[in-house]
Amino acid sequence: MQTESDTNITRENSTRLLLVEDDLTSQKLIRLSLQKMDVDLTIVDSGYDCIEIVQKQSFDIILMDIRMPIMDGYKTTKILRRAGLTIPIIAVTACALKDDREKCISSGCNDYISKPIRIERLREIINKHLITLPN
Repeated sequence: MQTESDTNITRENSTRLLLVEDDLTSQKLIRLSLQKMDVDLTIVDSGYDCIEIVQKQSFDIILMDIRMPIMDGYKTTKILRRAGLTIPIIAVTACALKDDREKCISSGCNDYISKPIRIERLREIINKHLITLPN
């Protein structure tokens, strides 16, 4: 399991964001995209690590890669929802068809963003879900 917090973007009241992504290039891109936002970013590279870490730490939002080996994002999201996790889960996937979006939503994701990720769109989706979080 890989965990990453960047002190330049971590503040006491910052948004706690979990990125579940197995691809190192995508991890770096998303981390760089979020540097100007007030986020405390934790990165794990598998569905299993995601399930393990949410039992130990609290997060405000999860960015969930859909295509991962062993346990994909659909299954991971379903397990988290069955366990009672209610925070926003945003699917991050290279699959951009309408049916793919619907499958993400039906598995329990609150939203969807397709790769390649546009930085402004990612920030927009995160901010949209932040305003719905209880204080």
